[in-house]
Amino acid sequence: MTSDSVLSATGFAFTPSHIDSWHSPGPTAQFSLRPSGAVGGVSSVQLTNWGNNANQCQQLSTTPTVQADGTVTVPVRGLRGQFSCQLHGLIITDGHGDQAVYGSALGAPDIDATLANIPDTVWPTVDAVTVTPGTVAANDTQTWIKLTIDVSASTAGVNGLDLYLVDASGHADSIQSGGVSTTFSGPLDEYFTLPQGTAPGTYTIGFRLQDQGYNTVSYGLPGSGSQPMPGGPVTLTVTDPATAR
Repeated sequence: MTSDSVLSATGFAFTPSHIDSWHSPGPTAQFSLRPSGAVGGVSSVQLTNWGNNANQCQQLSTTPTVQADGTVTVPVRGLRGQFSCQLHGLIITDGHGDQAVYGSALGAPDIDATLANIPDTVWPTVDAVTVTPGTVAANDTQTWIKLTIDVSASTAGVNGLDLYLVDASGHADSIQSGGVSTTFSGPLDEYFTLPQGTAPGTYTIGFRLQDQGYNTVSYGLPGSGSQPMPGGPVTLTVTDPATAR
């Protein structure tokens, strides 16, 4: 305590304690406490230290709302992405100007309240994959080939894709990789061109998906860690080079 006031509080908690931070805009929660000895009510609740994830959590207002059960709450927000913010600093001020201080960052008792995102429990899964066109000439490096991946479910949403061309011997060559528009479910379209120097033959498409929680799943790639392509291999036939007439 910073004065002789009897101001104190208990019941520190975030409601809910886990929020869906994978979607945008960032979701909100309420930080609540039960005050005691507040003269003129609680005028301010200030969250001052979020630990190692200070940039992931934000307090939206220091002005509390009094709930029907006598608790007071202030709104907070978790930014998009993976995080876990443990509150380490709290200053409560009443209408008389008296304060109560909590949290190890302020040399006061621990608060024991953490705000985190919902666990990334459902990794990306795929229902179907198609490629159009399915045939291209070996010297045609200009035609855009469209790969459509039907994402059926993902807690965190797919935001990264590594694409491979697999030859008949099972050797996988990288076609392209990088970020994609975040997709939680539904079609994900990726366009690519035939790599220079690709020999005629029948190839299969393989890829690796990454979600916002940095979890990866593979389809159609060599090795036991990759899942089979739903509906069977997705093939791309490369014909003999086209010749000018």
